[in-house]
Amino acid sequence: MITKIITLELGAFGTNAYVFNNGTHTAVIDPAIASRNLRETVAMFKCGLEYILLTHAHFDHIGGISDLKSEFPDAKLVINVGDEEVLRTQTGRDYPFGFFIKPEQHEPDTVVCDGDFLPFGDDQIKVLHTPGHSPGSCCYQLGKTLFCGDTIFRDGVGRTDLRGGNLDELMQSISRLTLLPDDVALLPGHGPSTTVGEERKNNPYLPW
Repeated sequence: MITKIITLELGAFGTNAYVFNNGTHTAVIDPAIASRNLRETVAMFKCGLEYILLTHAHFDHIGGISDLKSEFPDAKLVINVGDEEVLRTQTGRDYPFGFFIKPEQHEPDTVVCDGDFLPFGDDQIKVLHTPGHSPGSCCYQLGKTLFCGDTIFRDGVGRTDLRGGNLDELMQSISRLTLLPDDVALLPGHGPSTTVGEERKNNPYLPW
């Protein structure tokens, strides 16, 4: 199970990039921008880098992929099948403020679906497909920790007005997450961490 999680808030949109390690292997969630701090945090564990896990392909979650790959070329870039094509082809025109940005385009090393497991040393990372914020939004679960991207936040939920967003799908995805035990930690793509129990009780966007 996870022995250490380090959160780095990166980029103009305050994206949470996570570095986690289970004693023998290291992974990164959503490298928002090229960051020396991110590279040095990974190197600190002295395990190389097993995975670059993307919760979705929006530009503010992928801007540091090339930078990480240059330092850790063996790291496997992972994305859900629903955002695979977007990762390969997106441009600034995919965003309402696109003239400010130049999204990276990447070929994933591993494409995952709901229910897949990624080997992580003696552990396994479970993939939960949670569409709504984007068609391929997904969460990664290791033990009692769920990296949930922009699906759900503390007291909030992901937006659905960008390419491929769907409010009905988002609500179905969040309903699925609220079936997890109360003590599962939710580590979102933006803002502070929370738990399933806290969101079930306090999130104003949930209908129960």
